[in-house]
Amino acid sequence: MEKLKWIVIVTLIVVVLNLGLLYWIYYQLKQEVETNTRRSQAQTQVDTADEPKVVTVSALGSCPTNCTDQINQLKKVVTAITPGVIREVVQVITQPAAASLVSSTSTGIKEYYVDFGSGSVDSTDWVDVPGLSKYINSNNYGDISSVIFEASIRIPTGNGKVSARIYNMTDKTAILSSEVSSEGSTSILKQSSAIPLAVGNKLYQVQMKNTMEFDTRVDSARFKINLK
Repeated sequence: MEKLKWIVIVTLIVVVLNLGLLYWIYYQLKQEVETNTRRSQAQTQVDTADEPKVVTVSALGSCPTNCTDQINQLKKVVTAITPGVIREVVQVITQPAAASLVSSTSTGIKEYYVDFGSGSVDSTDWVDVPGLSKYINSNNYGDISSVIFEASIRIPTGNGKVSARIYNMTDKTAILSSEVSSEGSTSILKQSSAIPLAVGNKLYQVQMKNTMEFDTRVDSARFKINLK
């Protein structure tokens, strides 16, 4: 819940900053229009000083067409993004942290997927896959029946054997039962044995290696959490 609170706070801050920036741009354009208007009025007075005809310059008319279009477009952007951002905040509040409920059977078992993403490395030793880490708090899921690591892995060149696993960054411990392996250039979904999910909020990192120094890729990596 503490992490969820901070996610909501950060999201709201981003919303406020984005709206503030858009309105600031809007008023900058408006000020530029008013400046151009005053210049046009001054120039009109000079040009018509010796003429009896009085020329009235409209503030909107003095703004070039592209300038008016920019202001109108900016208004549309502000109006359009606000409901979408609000919906995203609501989704963050109503969903479990970093997980989505997939199914609920008649036996009461609920299944959640926690996605890590995709990435690639080219190492013969275990290395972190950039960007594939996630904080998971076991306390958010109640009575856990089992946790499985699933990964679609491949070697684009087809050389060697690729392996993937989960590393507990918080406790500095490799989860040996999470290791999966595959060969070939075709992406194959592999499932690990049951994983002992640590109690509390921990940072989990996807690691990979290859038996040969060729690029290896994980197209998807996720935890499958089954509840009793």
